[in-house]
Amino acid sequence: MICHFCQTDLSQILPERGAIPRYASCPKCHRDVKVCLNCRHFDRASYNECRETSAPRVTDKEKANHCDFFQPGSGNQSHKNEDKKVQKDFNQLFKS
Repeated sequence: MICHFCQTDLSQILPERGAIPRYASCPKCHRDVKVCLNCRHFDRASYNECRETSAPRVTDKEKANHCDFFQPGSGNQSHKNEDKKVQKDFNQLFKS
């Protein structure tokens, strides 16, 4: 798992199996680890920004939460790539 905020590899500090504790924090940036932005279900385009339809609504995606559906994602690299693609597509609309 990669920290969404600072891109630090967290695989060495997190439990290999089992739930990630709500209080876990990144050793580099000291931000919460169990946050929506670090979850594999996080998706800006989905309802409540989550692909898990049974998950509770979480308003602050950067703060630790009690969601039972949390699964470690791959950091924000995929979201950055999506944002770049959207920006590129948008710019293509206005090219002459």
